[in-house]
Amino acid sequence: MGRCEFEILRAGSAVESSEADRAAVLDAESMILPVAEPGSGPFRGREMRWTRTPGDEGQRMILDLGSGADD
Repeated sequence: MGRCEFEILRAGSAVESSEADRAAVLDAESMILPVAEPGSGPFRGREMRWTRTPGDEGQRMILDLGSGADD
């Protein structure tokens, strides 16, 4: 995922995630599939979905960063 997709996913949020957020995401085996921007890439036309909805903004940021954006 590129920086543009990361910005779309974070939607302006500046939330800091915690170690507890990281553990919750890993325990739930959460992922974002297949892309945030449906108009580009190999999955063109497909909508993004979460395999498991994040419990809070901290967990959401972990998922966004884990999807390939630079930390």
